[in-house]
Amino acid sequence: MDEWVYVVHPLGFWGGDFNPHFLIYPTFHLYLLSALYYFYYLLCSPESLEAFVAYRYFVSDQDLVAIARGFNTLLAVATVAVTVQLGRRLYGEKGGWLAGLLLALVWRPRTWRPAEGVVLLGMGAFLLLLVSA
Repeated sequence: MDEWVYVVHPLGFWGGDFNPHFLIYPTFHLYLLSALYYFYYLLCSPESLEAFVAYRYFVSDQDLVAIARGFNTLLAVATVAVTVQLGRRLYGEKGGWLAGLLLALVWRPRTWRPAEGVVLLGMGAFLLLLVSA
């Protein structure tokens, strides 16, 4: 995953410019991460806003990366669950479970390892598409 993108752009929204100037990643996803980071700041950080942002920019962003990974994982799990339900409705019990299993086991053919970054980025958009069906 490109963790730096998940930290820099959402924190950059806090300055008032809501245009990420970086449209490779879904903008709504970055907005949601920014909101999660702000709730995290309000609930868990005794430091000033400037100190919070500066520490994450220049020293360590591991707490925000963990939040982003957890959020992406929740999106992926929700997408698989909605896929199973939609598949069950359209193709029966076996079809639904097979669709969920196939989505959960997406592989990159070049390296034969799970596609962490690209797949998780698309999961949020795919979840919204499935819910609208």
